Order: sequence, then C-alpha cells, then structure tokens
Amino acid sequence: MGCGVVSGSQVGEVRWKGVSCNENTSHVIGLQLPGYELRGNISRALLDLQHLNHLELSDNDFDGKEIPGFFGSFEKLQHLYLARSGFSGIIPYQLGNISNLKTLDLARNSALEANNLDWLSNLSFLSRLDLSGIKINDTNWLRGIRGLSSLKELYLASSNIPLLTPSSLDFIVNSSSPSLVVLDLSGTELNSLVFSWLVNMSTSLVRVDLSDNQLDGLIPDAFGSFSFLEYLDLSGNRLEGGIPESLSDLSRLYFLDLSHNQLTGLVPELRGLISLRELHLSHNKLTGILGASFGQLHKLEILDVSYNFLQGTVSESHFLNLHNLTVLDLSFNSLVFNVTTTTAWAPPFRLDVLKLTSCYLGPHFPKWLQTQSSISRLELSSTKISDQVPNWLWDLSPRLEYLNLSRNQISGELPNLSSKFSGSPMIDLSSNNFSAIRPASRLLDEHGEIIHSEPGKQ
Repeated sequence: MGCGVVSGSQVGEVRWKGVSCNENTSHVIGLQLPGYELRGNISRALLDLQHLNHLELSDNDFDGKEIPGFFGSFEKLQHLYLARSGFSGIIPYQLGNISNLKTLDLARNSALEANNLDWLSNLSFLSRLDLSGIKINDTNWLRGIRGLSSLKELYLASSNIPLLTPSSLDFIVNSSSPSLVVLDLSGTELNSLVFSWLVNMSTSLVRVDLSDNQLDGLIPDAFGSFSFLEYLDLSGNRLEGGIPESLSDLSRLYFLDLSHNQLTGLVPELRGLISLRELHLSHNKLTGILGASFGQLHKLEILDVSYNFLQGTVSESHFLNLHNLTVLDLSFNSLVFNVTTTTAWAPPFRLDVLKLTSCYLGPHFPKWLQTQSSISRLELSSTKISDQVPNWLWDLSPRLEYLNLSRNQISGELPNLSSKFSGSPMIDLSSNNFSAIRPASRLLDEHGEIIHSEPGKQ
C-alpha cells in the first residue's frame, strides 16, 4: 500500500497527519499516531504496510488489549513505540522476529508482563530498549539483554525485575555492552550487586539512574573513572560512608543526586565538577563546613544540602561565581550567614527559591534579599530574626507564592497584606511577636492551617 497521489500535490507528498511516505516510491514508511485517542483492536490490515519502518502508537488507550503478535511480521520496522497505551498480557515473543529493530519502547503499560526475554537476543541492531513499569517475571532476564551488542540505552525503571543474586551476577559481568550510554534501573529494588556490573563496564556511560533501590554500603570510587558521565542519580537508597572525592574528576557531570541516603563525613571539594548544574545532597548525615569552593561552580543552578548536620559560616565567597543559581536550599542545618552588613552585597544570582529554615540569619533581615526580585518561594523560619519586617519585603517579588517567616521574634504591626500582593501567596507568620495581623487571603497559623485574619498577638 502506498500514499498515492494527493490532489494538488506531487507524488509522495502527504497531507495526512501522522503518515509519512518515501519520496521516491510513495510507500508508507511511517505511522506516527501518539496521543490520538485510539481505542479497540488493532487491525491486521496494518500488514499491508510492508515498507513500514516507524510505528508509533504511544499515549493511546487500547483498554487492556494484547500487543498483536503479527507486529513481528514487519520485516523492515526499525522503531516501535507502544508506551503508555493500556496494553496488557504477555509481551509477544514474535517481536524478536523484527531483526532490523533499533528502538523498542513498551514503557508504562502497567498490566504488561514479560515471562521470557530470550527473544531479545535476536535483535542485534537494537540500540534503545525501554521496558519501564512492566512486570518482568523472567529470573534470567539478563540472558535476553546479554546479546544486545548494539544497545546504547536501557530503561527498566520500576519494572519489578527479579532481585540480583550471585549467580545472575555472572551474567552481568560477562554481558557488558561496550556501547551502553544510558542505564536507568531506578525503582527496581536492586541491591548493591549491581555495582559489580558497573565497575566492569566500559566507561562510555553518560547517564546512570539507580535511584529508589536497596543499594547499601559505600559509593564505589570507580564512578570517578566514568569520564563521559553527565548524569548520576543514586538518591533514595541506604548508601553509607563518605562522598568519594573521585567524583570531582567528572568534568562533564551536570546532574548529581545523592539525597535521601545515610552518607556521613565532610562534603568534599568538588571544584572539578565544572559542568555541574544540579547538586542534591539533602537528607543525609553530612557534617562539617560547606567549602567555599562551591563558589567556583559557575554553572550551578540548584544547590540543595538541606537536612544534614552542616555547621560553620556561609559568606560571599560561597557564591562568588554562582551567576546561574536559581534554587538554594540550606535549611535544617546549623549554618551561620556571615555576609557583611557594612557594605551592600549584591549577590550574582537571581533566585526563584530560597530555603534557609533553621540557619542563623538574625537579628536583622538581610539587605541583600532586596535584590531577589524574581523569587517565588522564600522560607526564613527559625532563623533568629528579631526585627520588624521592612517595607521592601512586602514588595519584593510579584511572583511570590509562598512566604514563611514563622518561629522568629519578629515584631511590629503588619500592613494590609491583601493589598500588598498581586496574587494570593501562602504566608506563614506564626510564632512571632506581631502586635496585630491584618487580613491576608491565605494566611497560615502555627499548625499550617489557612486563616483569613487573626487579630491580636501571635
């Protein structure tokens, strides 16, 4: 079946959405219908499209139908996308007959299962495989992946894969794909045996996501040898010990998330991470000071070290070259802001989010906050401020959505807050010494409950 001649156009030109044709032969080579609200059974008439090399039916709703086994008859198919389309049942082994397949994406079909993945080994040209969110019952699932010598991207996030064992580890060590660039095994309850695979792999990896698993023990120093690594997420595990200094060798790394673990010790000097844009170290047990070398990470956009045991002072040098910083979260540590008050410090950044809860800022409101005219979330709870609220704070940002000044010693009379904000930000002024509270559209009390006005002392 071909595209034929469309009135008013040349042969091979197509005006049908989602259909693409070969310009020379007019054969249909692509059928891309993501999110078209397709339902019901998939007709075998599709087999008339013998030259199809791209089939995309993602983000539809086939209401629990099985993936048709006849898809395995598309001999020229190179890209098959069936993600998030409500398929159920067993993945048909006939897909292993599509010998030219380069992309197979079956992700997020929660009722889809894989009882046997041996058929994958026939797909020698497969470079991208996504089985995220699928129940994998095959205890020898690695055997199917072992022969994928062209594999560059492997996504098995939240796929309920069987736990790794020492016997399955033998498969892992001997099945390293020399070209693997992306590895996502997040949310699969993997244990630390997976590290034995990683340290034996080639250093071609660019993106590694092992978050929300059962990893414990130390972070391997070997990560520092993955010189092409740009993205590393080990959050939501039970990792212990210190942060390896070898990570500072990853000059291409732009994303590092080690949050929600049990890491201890000092935060190492990370001045070698010259490409870093996001650093997430929250919810650990890190101690000591925050080194001024962070001020050299000039590409940093997000810095979150909240919920640790950090101490010491934070000064202008910590932010020296952070021109791109938009999110700063130092809350729930014991850090002291020692920014000079004798001269007007103009931070190099313009923040969207600032969280300093439980840091020491007082006794006055920091004047440098006046420069943060684009801020949407400002949290200064429990920061030892014993001042009156300066007028400029109420006019700080038209984008303000949340303001928390609770649990300080702030005094004075408040203005009519409803007239101060163009929007309706959430405001928490509880546990202070205000003489009166004027109406505010979404004012919070000490329990976080919304109140409209609360005259008298709080």
